[in-house]
Amino acid sequence: MAGLELTGFVPRTLSELVTLLEAAFKTAFGANIRVDAQSVNGQLIGIFAERLAELWSESEKVYSTGFIGGSSGSALDDLVALAGVTRNSATNSTVTLNLTGTVSTVIPSGSLVTDSSTGTVWETTAEVTLTGGVDPVAAQSQGTGPIIALATTIDTITTTISGWDTVTNPLDADLGTNVESDAALRTKFQTSFFVTQAGSVGAIVAALLRVTDVLEVNVFENVSDFPDTNGLPGHSIECVVRDGADQDIVDTIGNTKGGGIETFGSSSGTFTDVLGQGVTINFTRPTGIDVFVDVEYTFIAGQFPADGEQQIIDAIVAHGTTLTVGKDVIPIQIIQDIEVAGLSTLVVKVGLDAVNVFELPLAISLRELADIDSSRIAIAAV
Repeated sequence: MAGLELTGFVPRTLSELVTLLEAAFKTAFGANIRVDAQSVNGQLIGIFAERLAELWSESEKVYSTGFIGGSSGSALDDLVALAGVTRNSATNSTVTLNLTGTVSTVIPSGSLVTDSSTGTVWETTAEVTLTGGVDPVAAQSQGTGPIIALATTIDTITTTISGWDTVTNPLDADLGTNVESDAALRTKFQTSFFVTQAGSVGAIVAALLRVTDVLEVNVFENVSDFPDTNGLPGHSIECVVRDGADQDIVDTIGNTKGGGIETFGSSSGTFTDVLGQGVTINFTRPTGIDVFVDVEYTFIAGQFPADGEQQIIDAIVAHGTTLTVGKDVIPIQIIQDIEVAGLSTLVVKVGLDAVNVFELPLAISLRELADIDSSRIAIAAV
């Protein structure tokens, strides 16, 4: 059988189509007609069968687009939209630039600079008037996605402006994101069904993850009558949310949390309930923790590449992008992510300042997010 069956869509295979066409030719032109692959009829049957197989394949794809697991691209967007879920768009990487030059020189928004190490182009997103000292200004990558710019590498002025002398980035760029993948969108769609469990932790997490630009959510609850070890008052929740707009987060928590449940956190906003009354909603933004990394290594002459140290730094920075809220910084895990030819020994230490660094894990609390920046990585061959 083929076509739409009780078990789903069953396409005809190429060999099945060839068999059916051979039988049809013999029925129409006689049982003795040649239909082997070397005959003219056999060649025609092969051509027709290939085209029909393509039609069956496309029909299967059309059928599959009606289901989350089988659809992709715009078809998947249309399906998940029925549940109020949308795909996150790609975002630009961002960075803070330090500019110097003649007093009163105006650097307009959209001025271009270049990362000399990668050739990527960045543009300022605000106008700044130089003071004669060091003037910071926000900038973003011209393209979207996780475009890397390590500290001090954006050093070339592309838009020539009289009176503008230098540019640099004191810290690494904050990486942008690619457009949300089909797999991630399917996962977000599936978790969205927790919203039906109104007031539950799962419902709140799912709802917050659907907020535009939110990258990560942790929700803690205290169901007891007394403060718990995390500092939450009795009968309260704390939503730790990474990125996303404050008001969107406040509105989402207000619409999702259970009635009579107190919200706890270091940030707050006003939610307007169904009665038009303003309700204060508290939540927490993760605190960034500057992590200092000290690297000592030995190498095998002739095998260690000329840019070996830069490869080590790049690998450490890349490891930092995988860290989530509340995740400890563990030196051995950093070492496992460093794959550079010619390394003989490698010691990685981490700490909260450049002096007190250790090979032991650096503890990060549940409301903190470790930040590894190339400007805080010291590296030396020993």
